[in-house]
Amino acid sequence: MKFGIYVEMQNPPQYRKPHTQVYQEILEQIEHAERMGFRTFSTLEHHWFEEFSISTNPLALYAAAAQRTKEIRFRTCSHVLPLHNPMVFLGQVAAVDILTGGRIELSFGRGHAWVYPKASIPLEEGRGRFVESLEILEQAWANEVLTYKGKYYQVENVRIVPELVQKPHPKIYTGGASNHNYELAGQK
Repeated sequence: MKFGIYVEMQNPPQYRKPHTQVYQEILEQIEHAERMGFRTFSTLEHHWFEEFSISTNPLALYAAAAQRTKEIRFRTCSHVLPLHNPMVFLGQVAAVDILTGGRIELSFGRGHAWVYPKASIPLEEGRGRFVESLEILEQAWANEVLTYKGKYYQVENVRIVPELVQKPHPKIYTGGASNHNYELAGQK
């Protein structure tokens, strides 16, 4: 049996620490997890709610952690796809795949309803942006050149760089709390 660790990087007011200290402690936890034989380390992408998490960029955290570890894999739980431009996100994932030596795993979700106004994205666009982003990721990982024409994203003849280490792409997971996301996960 293989075990992993999931950490939310909470920083509640009654125990508040400087954010630099929280990140340093997390990096030390990742090193310790690897020494103890854990297979994966997971954290989420979360914005604007310090009590729950200050993990706004797990890819950056994992790029740093990879320089201190050799084997442990890194899993995001979950990237809020509607907050990202998928064409830019593809390049960021590939860079972290390189920097981790192919140890990145990805999870995608739509995020909580309260996130959208804070990101200046209308809530009613969340599902459509999520679905289009997934389609773009799938197409980009299956083809050398990406052309996509959707309601929210349009791109023509773009080659995503850098190239991934893992082929055809990192392991993918999905999360969610709606029937739509459950159905979407079942289709994939």
